Amino acid sequence: MKQNAKYATVILNGDEVKKCKEFAQQSWLNKKMKENANQWNVGLVPDNIIIGLLGEFGFAKYFNLEMDFNYSEKGIPWDFILKTRKIDVKTTKQGNYGHNLILRAKQNYHVFELESDIYFLCHLIHYDDTGATVELIGWKNKKNIEKLEMKKSYIGDHMIYEVLKDDLYDLEYFKKVLGLGEEK
Repeated sequence: MKQNAKYATVILNGDEVKKCKEFAQQSWLNKKMKENANQWNVGLVPDNIIIGLLGEFGFAKYFNLEMDFNYSEKGIPWDFILKTRKIDVKTTKQGNYGHNLILRAKQNYHVFELESDIYFLCHLIHYDDTGATVELIGWKNKKNIEKLEMKKSYIGDHMIYEVLKDDLYDLEYFKKVLGLGEEK
C-alpha cells in the first residue's frame, strides 16, 4: 500500500481478484436463479459487479477489515460497519464519470433512500487475473449528500446525486472522524 498526500493505493494480488470474481459469479447465478432463469443461460457477470467488489476489497484491505463473501438474497445497502457507521463503497474504473461519486436518487417517481451513513469512492486503476490496483479517493456523509440538488443522469433517464471528486472529504479526515489509527 502506498499513499500520496490525498489518495491511498492498494494492490490486490491474483488470489484476491479470483476470490472477488468467484463471489461475483456466484452472486450473479443466485440472482438469476431467483428470477427463474436456466442455470446455463445466466450470461456473463456484468463488469460493474466485479469492479464494485474489487473496490470493496481494496477498502477492506486498507483498513484491515474482513470482506463479507456471504450472499444475501435481499441484499444489504451497505458494505461495512465501522464504529457504528454504515459505509457503502462505490467504485469507478478509469474513464467512468470523471471519478465522481454518483448515487441513484430517483427514477419514475420512486425516490431511492440513502441507507448508508457514509459513501466512500474508490477508483479501479487496473485489474486482470494477476492482480488489481485500487485507489481510495474520498467520502461524503449522507447528510451532506441529501443537501445536494438532484440532476439528470449521464446515462439513462433517472436522477442522481453527484459529488465531484474534489468535493469529497479526504482519507485523513475519514480516519479522524471515525477515530481510526494508521492502517496495519
